[in-house]
Amino acid sequence: MTKYTYIAIGVALIGMVLVVVITMLTLVVEKADTGDSTFVTIDFNSVSVRSEVVETYFEISKGLSGRENLAEGDGMLFIFEEVGTHSFWMPDMHFAIDIIWLDESMKVVYIKENATPESYPEKFSPPSPAKYVLEVPTGFSKKWGIVEGTQAIIR
Repeated sequence: MTKYTYIAIGVALIGMVLVVVITMLTLVVEKADTGDSTFVTIDFNSVSVRSEVVETYFEISKGLSGRENLAEGDGMLFIFEEVGTHSFWMPDMHFAIDIIWLDESMKVVYIKENATPESYPEKFSPPSPAKYVLEVPTGFSKKWGIVEGTQAIIR
C-alpha cells in the first residue's frame, strides 16, 4: 500500500469516530432538551407551585434560558449538591422572574424580585447559603406574600 492509502484510511477512521461522537452528543442533548422531567409541588402558606426539578450540571446551567415564558403557578426548582451562595444570571432569557433561594430546611433566605433579561450579565447571589433555588414568574413573591423566613414544603 502506498503512503496515500494509509492517509486515506486514517482520515476515514477519524471521520467515522467523529460521526459516532457527534451522534452520541446529539442524543444526549436531545434527551436533556426533551427528556424525562421530574416535577414536584412546592407549598408556601396559601399557594402551590408546580416545579420542574433540575439537578444535573447541564440542566442547572441551562435553567429557563431559551424558553418563551413560565406559566402562572409553574416554577423551576434547582437542587444543588452543596449548600452555598449559588449565583444566577439571565443569559438568553425572554422574560422576567423572581428568584427565591431556600436553605436546607426549605426556608426562604433571599429573594431577587423581577430579575429581567436586560440585567444580563449581572449575577444575583444570596447573602447567606442556600441548598435550593426556585424560579417563578415575576411578581409571584409579592402577590403571595413570600418573604425571607417563609417556610416552603416539597411534596
